[in-house]
Amino acid sequence: MDEINVWMDQMLTQYGNVLTPITYGNSYEMEPIRGFLMSYRSGNPAIFIESNIHAREWITAASTTWLINEFVTSTDPEIRRIAESYDWYIFPVTNPDLYP
Repeated sequence: MDEINVWMDQMLTQYGNVLTPITYGNSYEMEPIRGFLMSYRSGNPAIFIESNIHAREWITAASTTWLINEFVTSTDPEIRRIAESYDWYIFPVTNPDLYP
């Protein structure tokens, strides 16, 4: 979990103009459930993505962090269109107590 938290903090530092930190609450063990609101302009339709709901779903956090990175760094016009057309609520790890 430490590695994901460090990555999230780095992303906020680098892309704070589009990423806003959000917390969904706390886990059973009182760990914060951290995520991002990624928004290029307000008023877009919203999409909610949650990952790592169950302990053995480690690949979902990897996929979600890849998606976030792709949305903020890609120069591909189609990816830019998708990223900028929605407000993305993304939680890479919704079960931090059982994250490997």
